[in-house]
Amino acid sequence: HILQAPIPEWLKTIAVSTSALMMFSVLTFGANIGMTIRWAWHNIFSNVPLRFILFGFINYIFVSIQGTFQAFRDMNLYLHFSQWPVMHSHLALYAAFGIAIMGCMFWLVPRITGKKLYSKKLMDVTWWITFMGFITFMAGMMLAGLVANASWYAHLTIAQTLPVLPSYFILRAIGGGIVVVSAFLFAINIIMTFLSKPLVHHENLETYGGAEQK
Repeated sequence: HILQAPIPEWLKTIAVSTSALMMFSVLTFGANIGMTIRWAWHNIFSNVPLRFILFGFINYIFVSIQGTFQAFRDMNLYLHFSQWPVMHSHLALYAAFGIAIMGCMFWLVPRITGKKLYSKKLMDVTWWITFMGFITFMAGMMLAGLVANASWYAHLTIAQTLPVLPSYFILRAIGGGIVVVSAFLFAINIIMTFLSKPLVHHENLETYGGAEQK
């Protein structure tokens, strides 16, 4: 973000360099997690908490690679001052960390409280709504950003650019609404789990988030 700011050039060079060096730790982390689960990827079809966590992990790797490339001067000059950086921020905060935390909560809460998850079906529905909301939400911002950036690059004015963006903002609003719905469903499942009665024997908790069909 500071490449387009009125600061000394040497500070911008340091920012670009450190962003590039960040990829070493990101790729090391990615390789470690990827090799750890290399024979267990099929579990995402039956284990919804794992599906949330791995989806967040994949988005973390993606947003980190994206961030490094956006730190290079030419790429930054083209992509800045549009919806693209906003999409990049949401990809980190929501798609990587937010979704991973949802999966961790689904897995941890039943084990910490000794209670069964309120609804396995609701957890599965939450996953699909979260996934669809995320794709729609991100697509709206990504497309709006690319269209705006292409306009700025072609030296078009704001008056020429803004009329072509509302459809992408509508797509973003729809996706954002779906994301809010998924957050409410997640909260209901977790809150109802806390309000439910604890199990007599903790060993009865299932590996699959301790959920029962409802």
